Amino acid sequence: RPALRSALTRPLTDAEMEAVRDSADRTLVDTQGPAVIALAEAGGKTGEIAAVVAQDVDLDDGTVVLGGGRTQRTNTLTPWGTASLRRHLEARPLTPDMPVVVGVTTVGYSATASVSQTIRDVLRIAGLGFDRRVRPESIRAWSGRSLYDQTGDLIACARWLGLESLDTTADLIGLGWREG
Repeated sequence: RPALRSALTRPLTDAEMEAVRDSADRTLVDTQGPAVIALAEAGGKTGEIAAVVAQDVDLDDGTVVLGGGRTQRTNTLTPWGTASLRRHLEARPLTPDMPVVVGVTTVGYSATASVSQTIRDVLRIAGLGFDRRVRPESIRAWSGRSLYDQTGDLIACARWLGLESLDTTADLIGLGWREG
């Protein structure tokens, strides 16, 4: 399966990620889209993003708790992500146990599907809708690849992304590396 994933998804480039941030900031009516993108660039899967509650976000430290069970981790937000989440949480005060992206859901869609659609909309607005390998997971793949490029540590990258397999991690970030 990992080879299939890499054939279907690629990480964004830094320039593409800047275009995504710009599009999220300029074209979306409220703060919801930038908040979703901020959580994706912190390594969150769409299901994890939908499950983040207000108490999982620490704006003072610029961190977010993602995942659950064996893959729970605390990841650092980018400066843009911290600012976007700050605007979002100030615009929509939440109790500690309320989902950060509350209200994302559209009638007939799960919260995870709505998060995925929000990311797809931003990618399209950023001009990346033409590339079939750019998907919602491409933002998360960008964050993993950025970490790998900075550290050269695939194990740390796997932990950041909440993945247990180094093969899957390498495929997601476009490394083309194979374990064993």
